[in-house]
Amino acid sequence: VTGVGDVNNDTYDDVLIGAPYTKVSIDGQDQPVGCAYLYLGSSTGLKASPAWTQCGTTIGGKFAASLAAAGDINQDGYDAFLVGEPFFSLSNEKQGAVYLFFGSVGGVRTDYYERTLGNKSDTEFGTSVSSAGNINLDERLDVIVGAPNYKADGIRPGRVMTYFAGVQGI
Repeated sequence: VTGVGDVNNDTYDDVLIGAPYTKVSIDGQDQPVGCAYLYLGSSTGLKASPAWTQCGTTIGGKFAASLAAAGDINQDGYDAFLVGEPFFSLSNEKQGAVYLFFGSVGGVRTDYYERTLGNKSDTEFGTSVSSAGNINLDERLDVIVGAPNYKADGIRPGRVMTYFAGVQGI
């Protein structure tokens, strides 16, 4: 669970909940993919039902295992957030993925703005995600992504990657 700022710019902060073991029906069978649920804030607290739900597509991918506020990363007046999916695979390599979702007047834009994939198999890229503030002092917010199983020189020391925001995002 994480606070994600004000994704719909209504002056109330919003909350994102990750459920990485949630099952959805794929080809008629319930499969664990993981889902994220956004609850909008209001003058009476959080709304009772999620305003936005997004689920992963990789069986066992653990979509929403990590969540983080990204702030107004593209300077459009709406806060954005990150969702990690550490076991995402295009085929069977489990390189992991991180998604950047932008806020909008309706809450969240319908689809992720950007998906960044881990560059090696079995790295668990996206196990952790975080806002990094303005690391390079360019007046834009940056993000950090962890890959605890990253392999280098025959060992798995892990790796942390920093992504600097551009005009449109990361």
